[in-house]
Amino acid sequence: MQLSAEQRLAIEYIDGPQIILAGPGSGKTLVIVEKAAYLVEKVGLDPGHILVLTYSNNTADELNTRLQKRERDKPLPQAHTFHSFGQKIIEKRFDCLGYKEPPRVLSDYRKYMLLRQAYFETAEVPIGLSNPDSIIYLLKDFVSRSCDELIGPEKLRGFIEKKELYLASITNGDQLADEREQLDDLKFATRFYEIYNQKKLGDNFIDFEDMLFGLYRVFKENPDVLKAERHRLKYILVDEFQDANSGQVAILALLGEKTEKICVVGDDDQSIYRFRGASYGSFVNFKRVFPNAVTHTLTVNYRGTPQIVAASQVLISHKTQDRFDPNKELKSGRKSGPKIGAFISTDVNSEAQSIVSLIKSLFDKNVKPRDIAVISRVHDHRKQVYEALTKADIPVVEQKPFSIFSIHDVQIVFSLIRGAFLDEEAGWIFPILFRYCSDFNPGQYSQIRENLDKLSPYELLTELEGITEISSLSQSGLKSAMDIINSIKELIPDGSASKLVEKAFELSGLLSKVVAIDENSNRVAKALSQLWQAANDFEENEQGDIHDFLNYLKWAEKTGTITLEQSR
Repeated sequence: MQLSAEQRLAIEYIDGPQIILAGPGSGKTLVIVEKAAYLVEKVGLDPGHILVLTYSNNTADELNTRLQKRERDKPLPQAHTFHSFGQKIIEKRFDCLGYKEPPRVLSDYRKYMLLRQAYFETAEVPIGLSNPDSIIYLLKDFVSRSCDELIGPEKLRGFIEKKELYLASITNGDQLADEREQLDDLKFATRFYEIYNQKKLGDNFIDFEDMLFGLYRVFKENPDVLKAERHRLKYILVDEFQDANSGQVAILALLGEKTEKICVVGDDDQSIYRFRGASYGSFVNFKRVFPNAVTHTLTVNYRGTPQIVAASQVLISHKTQDRFDPNKELKSGRKSGPKIGAFISTDVNSEAQSIVSLIKSLFDKNVKPRDIAVISRVHDHRKQVYEALTKADIPVVEQKPFSIFSIHDVQIVFSLIRGAFLDEEAGWIFPILFRYCSDFNPGQYSQIRENLDKLSPYELLTELEGITEISSLSQSGLKSAMDIINSIKELIPDGSASKLVEKAFELSGLLSKVVAIDENSNRVAKALSQLWQAANDFEENEQGDIHDFLNYLKWAEKTGTITLEQSR
């Protein structure tokens, strides 16, 4: 493959720390792959002595596919995410973090349960007395951001002590009250952080954040481990560096400060992980750690037409203060293409109507719907555009996974299982009534809601005939529902999650849809199949008992964790 002069220069420079600024379409991945190949084939490095890092699993998979395709006589190094590299080191040197054996990685659900336990212990209230999920998620974000910035509870405790001294000097009563409230919140969050860490250690778990903060601690607190890893690594190559946060830059500084055989590649105009502390500042921090770093810029966009590249440059010129290199300019490597159109709207609704009009005009030119894409920067804008398109009878598919619990048949199965567990939350009885007592009227539902203040949902179903007048059809349906619930209930003492779901499928008449699942099945069948798979995954990964399965399903419904892709 023919390389441009600037690509070849970036590939063959290995004399010290290097920054490669690579804009969109400039051959960034090609340069990374060819640089790895150059290090192995020309310089003679062992691929096991080259560390290739990137940020996400998707980019790691893509990079590994490209690396494998590029291999000739010698194998090339494998790309890892920062987190998978950290996990690998921690599994080898778990003792450095106080573990007695290699720790397991927390699943999202198990992490949620540990966070809940940590909250109730911090708040010193019995578990289940309230449902503080909104507070827990705020605390989770606090812990996550602290880990990203390599701030542990000990450092926070030091800050709190200094803050206490500062508060003693405040004489203004209102200011003192505000500062005291903020400090009390920080004390609570710090205590929560400590307890959560203790629970992870006690249960032999690490979470996603530990893979970085734990890695940093292993290297920082154990010079022999760091020395051995520095000796092993002859070159470090980092992709998507614009998405690195300060913690990741600190890890790279520890690994590369002695040899300075390190290259980071990224685009200072892009960062999809700013909410995790990533920004163009990663390049600034890198330059601070490695002041003699050389910068090579890839200036040709081989993907975009001159019109697209020029328009993007105009937009980017308004944010030069947020760029590592404010003078960076890209040019197109392609022939001229069609003009770019633009319109200005006063609000999102008028913008949506303009999009509808534009698409209709394209239909008049025989452009097919599948050849049109609408891309939105903000989720709320996409929703309003989607609604405008559907109202205009324009066929549209939203490329966004949807929760299986949005499917009515999944809700039926879920509700039957909740009934079998005698779930005290009332919401589960309504899908059952809609399905098995289909002739109920609004007045009957009002009576049911009034009685839910006096009876548990299960008790209400057993006494429903004494609460409201029921037709023979609904009597038969209600009996069927209660028979199913009680049959599932009998399985609970000795059953498994998958057996409960299977029994619910079988008795509700939905099993045939799941058994017949194939690539042409509709989304209802696929959603039911996903529910069954979730039960199997729970048994395999969560180490919870059968009663915990209900909490798992309720958590999955609330968080939208179990999803399906939209059908095209």
